[in-house]
Amino acid sequence: MMKLTYPGPSFLVSYHNHSNWSDGAASLETVCREAKKIGLKEFGLSDHYVVPPKENMNSEEWSMRLDRLDEYIAALQTMKKELDDDSFTLRIGLEVDFFFENADSVLKNLMQLKWQILLLEHLNIHML
Repeated sequence: MMKLTYPGPSFLVSYHNHSNWSDGAASLETVCREAKKIGLKEFGLSDHYVVPPKENMNSEEWSMRLDRLDEYIAALQTMKKELDDDSFTLRIGLEVDFFFENADSVLKNLMQLKWQILLLEHLNIHML
C-alpha cells in the first residue's frame, strides 16, 4: 500500500495485488472487499498472467490458467459494479510476464481484448 501525502491530501492506493487466481492467498471477492473496508481509495487487482514461450514450462503454480482470463475479468467487472462508489474505485489489472520469445504475440493478443484493463508497468524479462 502506498500513502501519497504530497503535494495535496493523502490518497490511499494499492495496485499490485494478487488473489488466489494466481499466487495470492485470498479469494478475489475477499481481497476486493477488504481493500474497500480498510479505506483504500483505489485498488487494483493484478493477478499473474503468464504465457510460457515453451510447452514444457508450467506457470500455473504462480499464474492464472490462460483459459480462465475471460472468467477472471467477468468476476472483477461484477465486483467493480458492486463496490465502486464516490470513495472507492476497483481497477482491473494483470501482471504480465513477457519473454523475448513470445512478447510480440502476447502483447498483440492482449491489445485485442474487448474490455478495458489496466496493464501494470511491471515487466519481468526472462531469459531462457
